[in-house]
Amino acid sequence: AWRSAAPVEPASDKPFSYRVETSFQKKWRAWVLRHHWLPIHEVETDLTWMAFILFSTLALYSHNTAVFFPVAVNIFVLGLMLYQTNIKPGAQPAFQAPSFLNWIKAHICILILWLPWIFSFIKQAGSVYKRFWIPAPTWEAIVQTLKSLVNPSAPLPSNLTTGIWIFFGLVFFLGLVHFWKKISQFIFLALLFATPLLGELFAGIWRPIFSGRTLIWITLPLILLLAAGIAKLKYRILVILILGVLVTINLFSVSDYFRFFHKEDWNTAARTVAGLAEDDDLVLFNSNFVEIPFNYYIESYETHQYLRLEKQGLPFDLIDDGILEPVMTEEHIPALTSK
Repeated sequence: AWRSAAPVEPASDKPFSYRVETSFQKKWRAWVLRHHWLPIHEVETDLTWMAFILFSTLALYSHNTAVFFPVAVNIFVLGLMLYQTNIKPGAQPAFQAPSFLNWIKAHICILILWLPWIFSFIKQAGSVYKRFWIPAPTWEAIVQTLKSLVNPSAPLPSNLTTGIWIFFGLVFFLGLVHFWKKISQFIFLALLFATPLLGELFAGIWRPIFSGRTLIWITLPLILLLAAGIAKLKYRILVILILGVLVTINLFSVSDYFRFFHKEDWNTAARTVAGLAEDDDLVLFNSNFVEIPFNYYIESYETHQYLRLEKQGLPFDLIDDGILEPVMTEEHIPALTSK
């Protein structure tokens, strides 16, 4: 067990009490029986470890770039262990470092739960290393990504944009004031935000993978910082006012997405092909990735019109050769014409 709790003893001065008899049980059965009867505050440490293992594993399954989450957490926790043990023993920060043994056991559990996916992760990482479509990030792209994480709205008049960023800056400043005496909590949030960002940029030395879509989850530390800034306000009317402004800004951002963001019109492409194609026609894709959205929209036409189409990405179907979006060359033509 993560911790050892003594069995609940009967209270002699109370009419209703009980004793958990575990002497005749061994190992895990005794642990289960003992914890089954304990109040929640007696087993909260065990529940905390279980929650950490569960949600860390779920994060790893959610997206491949979530590997930066355990990296950030380990940087913080191992640094906290070093700080509390060697640099400043006896200090009482906002966080207390867990025992190193429990930390290792938790990560062994996470690794075991992640094993079903880890081989696919390695395969996909290898494919990305060979070739990937994302261009190398520029400073402008990095700045725009950071802006979109805070306020992903469409371009606005300069005066309004300046006012919005001043507003966010003030709330963030209040959040920093809130964490002034809780520096370990702030460092934890900063690491959760910075580690994935810097990790993707560092990986870009070999193969660019920097993308705002894969960094959406690091807005959580930003949201917590904003929440801390709002909590710093003393008057309820100010809290309601700030929350109202934040909600309004974000509603306009969502509205801008639906009004101004233009998606590729694959539905029209699929409808056009379905109207002109005949059974066993061959549809070629200049990029094997675009076969995915086309298949999504053409499926209904194939079902209702009993249409049979053969689809082929150029020069190979998706990940047939282990390379993402391979480049078409003349050497691939004989193999394609022979099909």
